[in-house]
Amino acid sequence: AIGDIKSQPQRRLDKIEPGDGWKVLHTFPGDKCDGSILSTGCGALKSSECLLEGHQGSRGGVWGTESAGWLVLKASGVESGFVALNLELCNTLPDSFVLEYAIENGETRTMSTLNKEQFAEKVQMPVPGMRLLTVFDDEKNTKSDLVVSIRVKGCDDDCQFGVTHLYWS
Repeated sequence: AIGDIKSQPQRRLDKIEPGDGWKVLHTFPGDKCDGSILSTGCGALKSSECLLEGHQGSRGGVWGTESAGWLVLKASGVESGFVALNLELCNTLPDSFVLEYAIENGETRTMSTLNKEQFAEKVQMPVPGMRLLTVFDDEKNTKSDLVVSIRVKGCDDDCQFGVTHLYWS
C-alpha cells in the first residue's frame, strides 16, 4: 500500500475561492457543437477526408496550472452519490505533485489530498487517453447538489492540468 489518502470532513471554515487563470483550451474555432447527433460538423477540419474524423468535437477542457488556484464546479441532480472527473495532465508529473479536491454538500466539506503515487494508484484508465478520477462515491448521499473543487500543487507552471468532463449520477 502506498499510504492512506488524506480525507477529512470539516466544518466550512476556510472558504474555497475560484481561482483566476483557468482557460477553456483545445477547441476548434467556429465549433458550434451541442453534443447532439445533429452536430455533424463538430471538430471537422476542412482538410478532413473522413466524415467521422473529429466526431462530436475536439477534446477541449478547462486548463490551468498551480498558479490558477481552485477550479470550482457544481454537480446538480446527483441521485446515486457518484462524481468523477476526466483529467488530462502534462506527460511527466514531478515527484512533488499533489492533487487536492473538495466535495461540499451545503453543510460539510470533505477535503482529500493525493500525492503523485496515490494519484497514480487512484486514477483509472478505462480507455486509452482517458484518466478517470472518482472523487465521490457514496450511495447513502441525500444531497442532490454538490460542489467539486480541485487544484494542483507542487507543480510549477510548466505542468498543465485539464478537466475535460465532470460526470455524476
